[in-house]
Amino acid sequence: LVGTLIARTYPGPPNYESVATGDSSEQAYILVLEAPVCVAPDPTSDLNSKGASGALEIQVASLHLRFSTMVGQRIAVSGSLFAAHTGHHRTPVLMWAKSARAA
Repeated sequence: LVGTLIARTYPGPPNYESVATGDSSEQAYILVLEAPVCVAPDPTSDLNSKGASGALEIQVASLHLRFSTMVGQRIAVSGSLFAAHTGHHRTPVLMWAKSARAA
């Protein structure tokens, strides 16, 4: 997927409502796509049984990629898409990124 990488701060635990009222802050890296994508459902998966249409933002995550150095850049990211399923997931569709490069 190709887009511009941004960093966005969200409220975290304990209530996931407001940093101003005491929730911790969490930063997420979001790939803002140049064109919307559709994600087909996987009927064999409990987590990915619903598809998504018109997704313009994908939260990206990785244990080995340093997204902080890519913020504000147009990048191409490849990896596995999955559906949000925790309070830390900030977009309906996320990507477990395997690689990222300037685009």
